[in-house]
Amino acid sequence: MAPTVRPGRRHGQAPVRDAVTGDRRDITRPVVPSAVVGEPIGAGPPTMSDMARSRGRVGGAVRVLLLAVVVMLATAFGVSMATSGHWLWSIERVTDPTAGDTAVHASARYRAMRLERVAVAEQVLGRRAEALLSGDEQAYLRVLSSGAARLRTTQERIFENLQGVPFDSWSYRVVDVRLPVQGHETAVADTFTAHVEAKYRIDGADLGAVGRGRMMTFTRQGTDWVISADQAVVGTPSDPWDLGPVDVVRGDRTTVLVPAGGVVDIDVEALVTEADQAADRVDRYWGTNWPRRSVLYVPTDQRDMARMLGRSEQAGLAQIAAVTTGEVGVQGSGTKDQAGRIIINPASYRQLGGIGREVILTHELVHVATRASNTAAVPVWLSEGFADYIAYQETGLAPSAVADSAISAVKSGTVPDRLPDRAEFDPRLSAIDPAYAQSWLVVRLIAEQWSHEALLAVYTEVSSPAGAVNHDADTRTEQALRHHLGIGTEELTEQWRDQLRRLAAS
Repeated sequence: MAPTVRPGRRHGQAPVRDAVTGDRRDITRPVVPSAVVGEPIGAGPPTMSDMARSRGRVGGAVRVLLLAVVVMLATAFGVSMATSGHWLWSIERVTDPTAGDTAVHASARYRAMRLERVAVAEQVLGRRAEALLSGDEQAYLRVLSSGAARLRTTQERIFENLQGVPFDSWSYRVVDVRLPVQGHETAVADTFTAHVEAKYRIDGADLGAVGRGRMMTFTRQGTDWVISADQAVVGTPSDPWDLGPVDVVRGDRTTVLVPAGGVVDIDVEALVTEADQAADRVDRYWGTNWPRRSVLYVPTDQRDMARMLGRSEQAGLAQIAAVTTGEVGVQGSGTKDQAGRIIINPASYRQLGGIGREVILTHELVHVATRASNTAAVPVWLSEGFADYIAYQETGLAPSAVADSAISAVKSGTVPDRLPDRAEFDPRLSAIDPAYAQSWLVVRLIAEQWSHEALLAVYTEVSSPAGAVNHDADTRTEQALRHHLGIGTEELTEQWRDQLRRLAAS
């Protein structure tokens, strides 16, 4: 099927699904200091006779000392000894996810108001999500403060940019709420701040949702609550519609979001066709147990690419033609990435020939495919080497061409004594081509000395271990190598170093 350029359906034509998840974080369970376990919230302070009954008869001086100890313990734990005439024997620890500081509040009123504000935020954001999906701009802007002129202007622009994107869902999750406090008392204020996760799926492309962290301020305006500030959490990637109007180009298995108006000097229709072909290539060597579709973002330039990566600077991006973003399995999480994104660097990508584009797109789609199956992270050398191994399968290129940078280093007298580590793949620190070439050679060595099936078995065991992830990636790799190859990392490294020497000598 030829790629099609279309603005996407109007959001009002799609059913509103998942508009409000209701999936807010549970409020922290009250923590009761051990000195006062068993005392009910709201009970009066323990009297001297109470303490005597619980511990037997003691002298007056000892009783006074015991009460003093209780008071000191309560003070140390941040317990409010008297609030609104009641004795409160619980504390709540609320952590600001962005600042990292921890405030201890002992007010039942604070907890009640916090729950109320969570509900307020969910209601406002639910209306906002529904308005966005239905294409109702007036309703979308109605939840914004009338006094926040800059916010309204920004959101008007973003709303217009969003209209060409065919969303399957858009929702918000309230992660945390912070209220103004004065000492141990909640300030009577008509404002609060919420850490929010915006979550969306693109129709026909995403199985999972992409999440973006936001910090929002909610303010009472008359009898309503409205949003008076909305900004990304530091380090949160920008989406294409945050940067300008968007065109959507679709192929059989690929969705590309590109700046509207043809401002990017790339043949986007050819990109879609080549990405579809790369997806077929991944099927042949990895299998079909992945979403088998992808979303590509093409920024205007490297500055916008950096913003899509959540970075404030462009250092090292000139070395990269494309990069895959998303959540790799976190140790112990058991999660998979079902909504990866491939971001194209237009400045580097347009310099590539046909084989170069084939390799780059296949490499990145291998990351999309494997991360959709992974439940745990793998060493970077294995991840990148495996992606290159599949990417070069059908190119017919010899090792001397693919791994020239690694072989040249050995010819100059530098034989690596270990497999590449994460820092060697960071384009901000150094040239990254040698690390990729070295990783490709070691993964190719496994496939040639043992088999393609043995390589797949090693990768699968490291990335998708059965049960809980109880070991780090290097330990799991050592175990998988011994299980399927009969050797460990040290022996594999020596064989790889011997291979490098032979290639350098030939």
